[in-house]
Amino acid sequence: MESKEIYDCIKAKYPDLETVICFLHKPCIGNPCSKVSAKKVLDFDCVERRFHVGVQPSPSVDAVTYNEENSIFYFVEIKGWEKFYTYQLKPFDEEDWEAKIEAQVKDYDLEGKLDNSLSLCQDITANKDCFENTELIYVLVTDIEVEMNPLQSIAYNLMMLAETSSKWKDLCNKYLFKRLDDISDIKKLYVYCKDFDLRIGKK
Repeated sequence: MESKEIYDCIKAKYPDLETVICFLHKPCIGNPCSKVSAKKVLDFDCVERRFHVGVQPSPSVDAVTYNEENSIFYFVEIKGWEKFYTYQLKPFDEEDWEAKIEAQVKDYDLEGKLDNSLSLCQDITANKDCFENTELIYVLVTDIEVEMNPLQSIAYNLMMLAETSSKWKDLCNKYLFKRLDDISDIKKLYVYCKDFDLRIGKK
């Protein structure tokens, strides 16, 4: 299946779950910034709950979307740090930040969410080979700016971040980059939320 076919198949079953990433990030709901995303996504957490109604939900990615031109299907996970900084880091000294950020990132079950989401797409489409004609990319979206060239590799960015100061945003980027890099067998993107439309594509 092409990426749009997969997306449309899921959307046909859950048409009311199409949204944008801004309405999936809890701190932004009701308080959006001036750059609201236009790229349509499906709320995949809700898709999972509805598909497995009455069953203990499995972890899934926050959203899925696609790029028709290049037949790319995206699994999107949103990780916000501004709220974490305000309530978890700000009361502590800067020397404590790194340990707290590292522990938080270690709790993220990125692989489990991806695996369950892949299986769910196959179940909804009733096609175990649904990804045969499409490229898969795992996108980690953050609400703090990624101040690095997006064309550079994750490995390069990890090397650069290893030498950064202990500023909390640098540390968040450092550990999220590393966590994402640990996931094998799929292409990955690390994206600032305001750059989401530019990086994913509008079609």
